[in-house]
Amino acid sequence: QEVLVVWRYLPAFSLCIIVKMATKEVFASAKRLRNNLLRISFVLIPMVAVVAFLIAQSVSSPITELTQISRTISEGDLSARAKISTKDEIGELAASFNQMTDSLVKAKNNLEQKRVELEEQKGLLEAANRELDSFVYTVSHDLGAPLRGIDGLAKFLEDDYIDKLDKQGKDYLSKIRLGANHMKELIDDLLNLSRISRIKNPYENVDMKELINSVISRIEFDIKEHKVELKIPENLPVVRCDKIKIAEVFLNLINNAIKFSSKIKDTHPKVHIGYNDKKDVHEFYVRDNGIGIDNKYHEEIFGIFKRLHKQEEYEGTGAGLSIVKKIIDDHKGSIWIDSELGKGAAFYFTIPKEITRIKKLGELLIEAGHVSEKDVKIALKKQGVYVDMDEV
Repeated sequence: QEVLVVWRYLPAFSLCIIVKMATKEVFASAKRLRNNLLRISFVLIPMVAVVAFLIAQSVSSPITELTQISRTISEGDLSARAKISTKDEIGELAASFNQMTDSLVKAKNNLEQKRVELEEQKGLLEAANRELDSFVYTVSHDLGAPLRGIDGLAKFLEDDYIDKLDKQGKDYLSKIRLGANHMKELIDDLLNLSRISRIKNPYENVDMKELINSVISRIEFDIKEHKVELKIPENLPVVRCDKIKIAEVFLNLINNAIKFSSKIKDTHPKVHIGYNDKKDVHEFYVRDNGIGIDNKYHEEIFGIFKRLHKQEEYEGTGAGLSIVKKIIDDHKGSIWIDSELGKGAAFYFTIPKEITRIKKLGELLIEAGHVSEKDVKIALKKQGVYVDMDEV
């Protein structure tokens, strides 16, 4: 039979030892061990599989549930809550998730309350603005009559009794008339500001070249008198806007450009009207070579009756730029100035290209019942378009 043999030589005895053993006997114990391990494995593997499946289920099921609940909450149902079935890490995660949802509900309620408060405040502010505009209009209108009486009486004195007054009396009379005229200008400007807020002219497609030419014709005498070098671009767009109010914008800006560049010695006023076609807006500007404006006054000059010079130096009430800004704000545009002291000034303003079409589209969607007015406003604000649906 087959055997395994090991031998070793013993020098001291000049002999060798040989050990031999049957191969079957040697591997018998290994075979028994292998068979026992296979039997144990056949029993353990199903048990391990069952335990692993149960453990996986205990972990994945709550996570799957949390995923489904999070999807439900993301769809707007904040009443969904995760079930807390264990006290291990999964249970703690579910509890934290529920706390987060509770905080979200609380935050949403607070936000909704704030929104309601803001809407109420907005309504009160709009009502206050309407009352203020009405008050300004009424007061300005009522002040006109007595002011005309004062100026008329002063003129009668000047015409009929000027010879009976001494030098001081004539000076007083002159100051009365100057003050009355200045007051009349202030009242007229107040009425203009009030009219801008009260009157909503329909938007129309306006050829800006024709509009600017019509404005130039209104001040043609001043242009010739001051020898103004006027530059107007040939290619100007058709813009959808309030024609009357935008004409007022150009009139004020061009008048200012002439006024503040006409008193510089040894030079003629230069007025450049320009246009830049931007992606979402029409950008216009009126540039002059006048006295310029210090950077620290670039925001202040748009305030009501804000003047940087004395009445004796430059005529006017200082309301012109306030009127311009109000008109541009009503068109949802922007206005700013680029100027340095002594280096002229450039007034830029923009008019959105699509605002009227978008507002009309919003109105049609609301009437059709597809969306609410709130949804339209939110969607427009996300695109950077701010509109008042009452103006549609």
